Amino acid sequence: MVKKLLLFCILSFALLKAEVLTYTAYSTKSQADADALAIAGVAKQISVHVKASSIYKQAEIQNEKDSHIGSFFLSEKNLSTDLELKGVRVIQGEKKGDTFSATATLDLDVLTAAIAREMQKIQKEISSKETKASSLISEFRYQQALKSLEDVKMLSKRYATYIKEHEFYKPLPAALELKSQYSEILNRIESELRDIEIVVNKNSDLQLQNNRPFIFSVIVKKKDKPVPDFSVYVSHKNKVLFEKTSDAKGEILIEIP
Repeated sequence: MVKKLLLFCILSFALLKAEVLTYTAYSTKSQADADALAIAGVAKQISVHVKASSIYKQAEIQNEKDSHIGSFFLSEKNLSTDLELKGVRVIQGEKKGDTFSATATLDLDVLTAAIAREMQKIQKEISSKETKASSLISEFRYQQALKSLEDVKMLSKRYATYIKEHEFYKPLPAALELKSQYSEILNRIESELRDIEIVVNKNSDLQLQNNRPFIFSVIVKKKDKPVPDFSVYVSHKNKVLFEKTSDAKGEILIEIP
């Protein structure tokens, strides 16, 4: 008897913990109408579920004809949300007389677990890109490091979309908050660039000659070490005359018409 009672308590706790939203709707109009009302009923429960979230305010729908604050019912059954309801299962009931019925079910745990997996993949990519950027800075490859940071920026935008989607259904757990060193790495690059030197090669002939291009070479360096893949341009009166990237030795041969 004690074992049965304990098992019952465990099952009850598991059922309480699992977040499955269910709504059954009836309609005398059509089966499609009953289906739409059932889905709208689940959507209404979601709105209550995340009512305290700031995302709810962003997702709340306003309609010219009819606006129901605190729910997603619009003009009776026309459901419109900023984020599409995913994973909703609709089971159509047996028609009784002129009444159609449908039950919509949405497992929030399963749904948000799938979203979390995508977020974890992006987090892994971001961490990898930032590690790569830090390594490139150590090699004085600042252009490539900035490219990695651009990738991080794009991935962060994707991550923000998943955050919004997750919070539409459930509050975001602390474990899924984005961890990024983007600002720190960018500041490090800016600090490192202050010590960059661009010096004219001692062997360059800087005498201008008529009808001949002006050719000379420069070396990009930092602490007497060459800086490769560094973009340098020459301009005159806001017009770029020449642009090139330094080679492995930090050298650039400049040729101006």
